[in-house]
Amino acid sequence: MERAIRPDREARQLPKLGRSLGQYLVVIATLVLLFSSSAFAQEMPIEHKVGLSLYAGAATLDYHSTYRSMKVGIPESNPLGRFTEGKPGATVLVGASVDAVVTPLLYRWLGKKHPNLTTVLLYSAAAFRTHLAVGNYGAAAGKRRMLATGSVSSPVGFTVPR
Repeated sequence: MERAIRPDREARQLPKLGRSLGQYLVVIATLVLLFSSSAFAQEMPIEHKVGLSLYAGAATLDYHSTYRSMKVGIPESNPLGRFTEGKPGATVLVGASVDAVVTPLLYRWLGKKHPNLTTVLLYSAAAFRTHLAVGNYGAAAGKRRMLATGSVSSPVGFTVPR
């Protein structure tokens, strides 16, 4: 009798290079965002530098959590990232590239003219990206738990065995 391999075991059996490649992509995406941000950070007031640092950190958490959730089979919910469906590394790189281009452009357009609004937007964007990361980590943990136990959780919190 053949034994079926569960999806979580298949993930553990991936070659070490395959697992570490995704982690390297997250690091590369983060570095792209940080270097693009630091290129124009010299002209910023301190509250904008702090806000941008918080945003870069929150974006990194979002990239990592998106990667982890996609690895367990949760699809990307951002419609702009749907074309990379099933490719977590590509999704992270596209997201970091968009952040690396859009963030400096928005700052140049808004930063000096409206410094208080810019401060509020940077901190709000950091909070929102953190919220997304927490949701992604929670969804990925729930999916891993479901795969490990073989049960499905209902919306009300009851667990239904398969």
